[in-house]
Amino acid sequence: MGKTEQVEILDPQGPIGFLETEKITPIILNLICEKCGCQIEARPISVEYLKTIINRPKTVGIMYV
Repeated sequence: MGKTEQVEILDPQGPIGFLETEKITPIILNLICEKCGCQIEARPISVEYLKTIINRPKTVGIMYV
C-alpha cells in the first residue's frame, strides 16, 4: 500500500463540475515483465474505494441496476 496523499478530483454533480480535494491511499501493484524484466507499477484502486464497496447497503433481490 502506498502513502496517503491528497488529490484533486472533478465532482460532476450539478450543472457545472468543480474540483475538490480528497485523501486516498493507493494500492500499488508491482509487476515484472517476463520478456524484458522491466518493473511496471500499477495503481488500479484505492483503499477508500474498497471500503465504500464493502460497506454499501445490501439491495433487495428484486431490484435491478
